[in-house]
Amino acid sequence: MESKIPKWISFTGQRKRDKILCCTECPVKEQLQDMVARYHVDSIEFARREEELLCEFGLEDSEKRFVHYGLTTPSNMAYKKYIDILNNDLYLNKLSEDIHDVLLEGNLLIIKSLDRKGINPCGYDIDSFLKMPEHYYEEIFNLVKSLSGYEHIHLVDDLILFELPARAYITDSPDIMELVDLWINNLEIFV
Repeated sequence: MESKIPKWISFTGQRKRDKILCCTECPVKEQLQDMVARYHVDSIEFARREEELLCEFGLEDSEKRFVHYGLTTPSNMAYKKYIDILNNDLYLNKLSEDIHDVLLEGNLLIIKSLDRKGINPCGYDIDSFLKMPEHYYEEIFNLVKSLSGYEHIHLVDDLILFELPARAYITDSPDIMELVDLWINNLEIFV
């Protein structure tokens, strides 16, 4: 049987903190396109591996909806052992880590483009994002989604507040709008 493990995946047990996921000499647009391709390869392989394990469990289709990678507390404790198996699968963990790294690196390319242009959307600390990206993974991703026009909704003191999309900050920069649209649309996150 031919191995379906992509060549960039290794099981050394150590995670490289400063690994470069793409060609740093290429234009940002090409780097994002390469990352989108890697994201899709890893996502497809992740879904295939998860489905393969679910089939080995012998669960009915109606039961499979309760068992997914990443869950910590299932709604039905009878499925806890299956979830633990998924969460401890080395290959799923590696694919999840690679997907996380690709998303972070792509988002950082966009953040760096904002920084080079001197664009600093209100409420986001671009300098901290660039200094410690692992600590601000969610915030970085929220900013990039907001740059694409996504409206975040917050519940504060029983009030529903709508956050103005950060896209308003890049309307004068069509090159950054193009990068954001290329990244978000090709990832197919909102499909």
